[in-house]
Amino acid sequence: MLACVRLGFVATACLCLCTGCGLILSDGFKGSLASEDSPEAPDLGGPDLPNALSEPARCNPETPPRCSEGIWLSCGEDMSEVRVACPLGCAETPGTCEVLAASNGLTPPSEAVARTRIATTLAAPRLLFDADNGRIYLQDADNIFLATWDPNTSDPDRPHFTFEHVDQTADGMPALGVFSFGDLEVGVGTTLRAKGNAALVLNLAGSASIAGTIDISATPQGPGPGGFAGDCDYLDGCDNNPTSGAGPGGGESAPDPDGLVEDGGGGGASFGTLGGHGGGHPWLENVARGAAGTLYGSPTLEPLVGGSGGGSGGEFSGGGGAGGWRRANYRAV
Repeated sequence: MLACVRLGFVATACLCLCTGCGLILSDGFKGSLASEDSPEAPDLGGPDLPNALSEPARCNPETPPRCSEGIWLSCGEDMSEVRVACPLGCAETPGTCEVLAASNGLTPPSEAVARTRIATTLAAPRLLFDADNGRIYLQDADNIFLATWDPNTSDPDRPHFTFEHVDQTADGMPALGVFSFGDLEVGVGTTLRAKGNAALVLNLAGSASIAGTIDISATPQGPGPGGFAGDCDYLDGCDNNPTSGAGPGGGESAPDPDGLVEDGGGGGASFGTLGGHGGGHPWLENVARGAAGTLYGSPTLEPLVGGSGGGSGGEFSGGGGAGGWRRANYRAV
């Protein structure tokens, strides 16, 4: 009877399993099998063979790690082969697994805050993140403030999270307001809202469960976090010199040739897609209208920026741009 086993780096060995018979290996290695009738195997002159059923494959510790077909392979100190699956496959750099790196230079939160869980509740269905001062406010359904959480606190009765402002390298871009903690849960029917001049970043060590609403919209009082203001009309207390909304994609304000009232509508701001041109006058023809803003934005969110402001027109100021936000987490979403 013939049986074959693989001996790591050695070629497949085929064994004759009869009593007292010899063993020949295909690559010139020789040995034998002992039996009850032959307790000591004869020495056939070949090298000692590893036990294929108990010893791992041997390797050379000086061999550099390599990655092949989604498996990272290296040689351990005991000369045993180490095999690790690469969830994202092999990287272009030889001998490494592909990994994801968070944009905007973010790094995982510290162990000190990695277990903090922040969540909406029935009693406090609204969370307000202030991207300027780093505070988190709990509110009820009527936006009444219930509690205030400060960052970097040592109070054992308060959730531990960190906050920092990170300046972006691109000119004219807002700073980042980075909140770092463990897990986030925004339940059904609840809202996480943000405000401030900085763009909102939620840097999570754990998981994120978002079944409710993330609100970074502009308000009548101004743009969303990391967004830009619309051009102000003179009827709102501004000088009578319309230009365009703020931001890299701000809409052009309607020209005001007579110095009294802008006859046409202001142009819409652009971002990933082009905004709309300003509208016409209800009874005047050939009035000047504001043009749409310039396209901008990056699919990598570098820089992270909110929406631009709209142009003014027809006696009205342009609307502010919505905010910018991103979530970086290092586990499940």
